[in-house]
Amino acid sequence: MHLTPRLEHPHTFWCLWRHPTASRDELIEFQDKKLRKLIAHAYTNVTHYRELFHRAGLKPEEIQSVKDLRLIPVTSKDDLRMRPFAEVLAKDANPCKLVSLKTS
Repeated sequence: MHLTPRLEHPHTFWCLWRHPTASRDELIEFQDKKLRKLIAHAYTNVTHYRELFHRAGLKPEEIQSVKDLRLIPVTSKDDLRMRPFAEVLAKDANPCKLVSLKTS
């Protein structure tokens, strides 16, 4: 079973669509800014990721760009399945808004 949240960030797509002539550096900075926001959110709101960072001796501020993702230990499906659902779901997420998808 795969749980997918409803599209919550059309602003990201809008920003990219509005700036088709953005330079490579501008796109990378946009991407890195979104990544930093995602990492901060996961650390603050998802028990599993907060504990993962603690075990690795990482702080969210250390992840500044895509290149830094190598510092975060890999999380497998089994790692997530072994945790209680509440520990892998963001505390501000509404479970009723998740959509269940299955692949063959």
